[in-house]
Amino acid sequence: MKVKLPVIERVKSDEFWDEVTVGDLEEIRDQLRGIVQFRRKDGVTKLDPIIIDIKEDEADIERKKHKVRLDKLDDLDMVAYRNRVNNVLQAIIDQNDTLRKIRLGEPVTDSDLEDLCSLVLTQEPGLDLHNLMDYFQQADSLDQAIREIIGMDADAVHERFTKFVQAHPNLASHQIKFLDLLQNHIAKFGSIKTDDLYEPPFTTLHSDSLDGLFEQSLADELFEIIGSFQANSD
Repeated sequence: MKVKLPVIERVKSDEFWDEVTVGDLEEIRDQLRGIVQFRRKDGVTKLDPIIIDIKEDEADIERKKHKVRLDKLDDLDMVAYRNRVNNVLQAIIDQNDTLRKIRLGEPVTDSDLEDLCSLVLTQEPGLDLHNLMDYFQQADSLDQAIREIIGMDADAVHERFTKFVQAHPNLASHQIKFLDLLQNHIAKFGSIKTDDLYEPPFTTLHSDSLDGLFEQSLADELFEIIGSFQANSD
């Protein structure tokens, strides 16, 4: 303790604090860290915490439901929101006929969708599926927006493309690979936008996507199949 007395006296002087640097403080901290536990604790005045009690006027209190502005969320928040919706829907999909129909691409009624929205609110208060239309602005209906989150049954997707392959048995390997990419995307996202067809990975096999891979008549057939995955609620 006495060995550190010169250091302590230096710290107590006004001159030290007039010209102190970060390096000086680090040096002092290093020299005194072994004895700081022996500092005197008596005589220290403890101040009571400051408590500010502001009374609210009930007449000025507003209670409103907060609507998620999906168009205001950044990319990370949007991913989190999408995952939140997907988790809730996946948890009830095995017991909900409406969700199963949506995933199979079968028609659902407005009444079915309203019942589903009500069920989700009971499972996750504050999560209104109607808000999805703000996010999926390209979706024509709520069931299409839901399908873009939960995806579509892979077997149902494969069945529609199998008919195309069987009707054209001479398709080349790179054409079959393109169809596999297309099926995987639709199974994951429920449908595909035309613009997305001309972006990677669909341009990796040919820069013109399916237009460059298939002759016009086959391309037209594929566009009909792609269009069949759009929602068809009653």
